[in-house]
Amino acid sequence: MISASPRYAWPVVALALLAAVPVWIHAARRPVHDPCAAATQLAGLSRIGGMSVSTREVQAARPGAVVLEGGASTLPRGVDDLGFRLERSFEPEAVYGLASVRRFGSQYFVDLPVDLIALDTETGPIPVNWIESVQDQLFRLRAHVFVLDRKAVASPFLEGLGLAVPQLLGGTRPVTVLAFRAEGTAIQAEVMRERARKWLRGAWADYGRLCGG
Repeated sequence: MISASPRYAWPVVALALLAAVPVWIHAARRPVHDPCAAATQLAGLSRIGGMSVSTREVQAARPGAVVLEGGASTLPRGVDDLGFRLERSFEPEAVYGLASVRRFGSQYFVDLPVDLIALDTETGPIPVNWIESVQDQLFRLRAHVFVLDRKAVASPFLEGLGLAVPQLLGGTRPVTVLAFRAEGTAIQAEVMRERARKWLRGAWADYGRLCGG
C-alpha cells in the first residue's frame, strides 16, 4: 500500500476536494453550456469508428448523456471479441474515469498496469490508456480515451483540476469515454492491436465531427 508523507497529505487532500466539490455541487444541475454543439446527435449514430452500434441508452433528463455499445460484425480467425463502448456522462463519478470503463464488461481489468501511449490521428496525437494481458495463450486488450471539454486527456480527474472554477460557475462538464476491447489467441495479438488503433482513430474522428474534438 502506498502512503503519502504527512508533509504532502494535506495538499493532496485539498487538490482532491478542489476537483470534487464543483462536480458534486452541480451533479443534479443541467450545465449552462455543453461544449459539444451536437451532443444529442451522438445518440443517433448507427456506426462509430467503422463498427456498428448494437445497444444505446439515452438519458432524457440529460441531453447529450448517452451510452453506445457495439462491435465487429465479423471476426478475424483466432479473435473471439472486438467490442466498443462510448459513454458520455455528467455523473460525479465520471470525473474519476474508472467507473465508466469498469462498466464496459466485468473483465475490464483496470487494476493491471496501464501504459499511456500517444496515438496519431488526423488532428494530432491523443493519449490512450492501453492495457494488455496474456494468460494461457489468451490475449486480452483494453484501450480507452477520456474526453473532457472536447479535449482528449489522460485523466479526467487531473484535467478537471483546471476546470474547478469554470464548473462552479457554469455547471458540470461531461466526461466522455471511448473504450475498446479485444480478446483472442496470443498469436493474433498484433491483429487485435491494429483493430484497436483503427477503431480509436475512427471513433475520435466521429466524435470530433459532432463535438469538435
